[in-house]
Amino acid sequence: MKKLVSIIGICFLFSNLMFAQSNDNKEVSNKQYCAMLRDGVMKVHVDGIYLTADVTLSNGNVITTDGTVIKREGGQIVLNNGECVDSLGHLIGAPAEKAATQKDVIITKKKKH
Repeated sequence: MKKLVSIIGICFLFSNLMFAQSNDNKEVSNKQYCAMLRDGVMKVHVDGIYLTADVTLSNGNVITTDGTVIKREGGQIVLNNGECVDSLGHLIGAPAEKAATQKDVIITKKKKH
């Protein structure tokens, strides 16, 4: 009986460790830096908080507070309103919820005509 309880405890411990490691990786890869026009100035926010300093990503790219992505190779990309960059430096279009809102506006305009 003691062996059975020990084996179950060890399995539980290892399953929790594996789950914790997989969640850490997901958090890093899900972070998005999005550009938004606010008070006539382009600003970048992550998780609803606006950047107050430039951020260097793990791949060497730098995101400035005004929405410019400076690549480690020397090129740069200027983010437009609603565009995002993930934590790996990949350019993403408007977030899904904003894209859905824009699509609804287009459909609404078509219905009015």
